[in-house]
Amino acid sequence: MHEANQNSLTAAAHIADMAVYTWPFSEADLRDLTHEAFGDASAENVQCMREQLERLVVIELQMTGAVVEFNVGMLSQDMPTARTAVSQVPYCESYWSDDGETCFGEAVPDGVQSCRLCFFLHEFDVSKPVYDATGRGFPLPRPTALPERLKSVLRYEVP
Repeated sequence: MHEANQNSLTAAAHIADMAVYTWPFSEADLRDLTHEAFGDASAENVQCMREQLERLVVIELQMTGAVVEFNVGMLSQDMPTARTAVSQVPYCESYWSDDGETCFGEAVPDGVQSCRLCFFLHEFDVSKPVYDATGRGFPLPRPTALPERLKSVLRYEVP
């Protein structure tokens, strides 16, 4: 994971590390997702879905502090003052144990002071940081392959 220098996300939660992973997909996944999103798998729709999946990443944050208070929906690669209705925000987030081996689900259990947060982000731009609600930017590392521990549990769903 990439060191984040304990940058503050809220008054009580901090990012300790972060990683970005490419989302692996097969041709069968591509066909299934295309059909789910568009209702048919025409060549044009398959190409559109391929382009979407090629810019889809999973971001994993190692968080410490009062992580229960953290609002993941406030993260985006767009500055808060520039966000629009089409700005990309975290999708299908899940919370994990500190070691990344146990998935807690969509909410962090009360009292947890250190955990990992994984989420999908569409239209990822490696040259842009992720911004929190205050406009503080967090530079992201280059994407790497999705680890097996996540690959076996995470599921992408068409929004």
